[in-house]
Order: sequence, then C-alpha cells, then structure tokens
Amino acid sequence: MRRDATYLNWKYMQTPHVRYSAAALMRDEEAAGYVVYRHTQEPRGRVTRLVDFLADPADASGFLTLLRWVDREARAADSDKIRTYATHDVFRKLLRKSGYYSVKSSMGFVAKINAMPVADDFYRSTDTWHVTLGDSDQDH
Repeated sequence: MRRDATYLNWKYMQTPHVRYSAAALMRDEEAAGYVVYRHTQEPRGRVTRLVDFLADPADASGFLTLLRWVDREARAADSDKIRTYATHDVFRKLLRKSGYYSVKSSMGFVAKINAMPVADDFYRSTDTWHVTLGDSDQDH
C-alpha cells in the first residue's frame, strides 16, 4: 500500500467519525517519517492508539523521535497507556527499546499477491512487512 498524502488524508484526516492527530518528522524540508494517533476512553482507562507510522527502518533516531512525540502527547492527554501494532522486526525492536512490550494479539492478516509473481519465501517471513493498526478495521 502506498502511504502518500492523498491516502493519509483520506484514511485519517478526512474521516468524519474518528478524530486522529498526526505529526511529521521533517529533515531539510523533506518528510522523513510520520505518526498518526488518537486518544480514546476504554473501560479500563484512557488509551493513546499509535494507529499508523512510517519512517526508514534504518533511521532509528528518526523513529525514536516520533515515538517520543507520541509519548508526550499521551501524557498530555492523561493516557494510561499507548497501544500499537507493528509487524516489521526493526520497528518492533525499537518499540521494545522505548519501553513498549509485546502482548498476544487477536489481529490476524491474510495476504495474496495477484498483480505479479512473488517468491514462495515472501509469505514465510513477515519480519520486513510493514503492517500497523491502521491497516486493519480495528481502529474504528
């Protein structure tokens, strides 16, 4: 999926029924990453959901900067916790480094590429797939 401005505006900024916030990481007037998040009240407390994010996986400092932004926003919103979903191994490691921990997820994904041939091992390892909470219907 292409995460360009048109898609991000349609998916998050123009939704009439859910209010999202977003922040971009800028370097030399170029976008180097972004986060999309929202604050919700759940039965057990206030939660900030880190719904979508993207940065170069090799840019650890950039991604960590975005996570710190979300941390500050969650504190300002008096959230008890931050919840996210990530499949990419590098992002998962950086999330753990930032104090996030893994819990068993009920989310499952099914994928089949029809547009072009892909190698069999493409489906065997999702360590480099970038799937977030925003790629599901579980945030509406």
